[in-house]
Amino acid sequence: GLAVAASLVAAVALSIAMRAAPRPEVVAVLLIEPGKPGAVVEAFADGRVRLVPLTDLPVPAGRALQVWTLQDKVQGPVPVGLTARARTLPLDLGTLPGPRPDQLFEITLEPETGSPTGRPTGPVLMKGLTSRTL
Repeated sequence: GLAVAASLVAAVALSIAMRAAPRPEVVAVLLIEPGKPGAVVEAFADGRVRLVPLTDLPVPAGRALQVWTLQDKVQGPVPVGLTARARTLPLDLGTLPGPRPDQLFEITLEPETGSPTGRPTGPVLMKGLTSRTL
């Protein structure tokens, strides 16, 4: 009887947790090379955007991983995140509108304080386009 009750409580708690977890509205899978995912960008209805790594990337001393997005080809790429190692990272789109389908995200290797020019200067380590979730 006690085991059954505990199982029911656990099932109800799991069901509530799954419903309460926010689902991203837009996602991008960033590919290291064709067919090899390296990270996911998730954008939520509340305006949060985050990068979730799927693989570790070695970052040499004095360098950092910089995340960029391209919403407007005239404006060019905009930096939205900087980290010394592969980790889940909140992205700051600043005044940019939330991600929309077919928006480019990429990660480059830059100096540890970020690109000195405000544009990507290092090699592109991975990139991908956003899509709406169902």
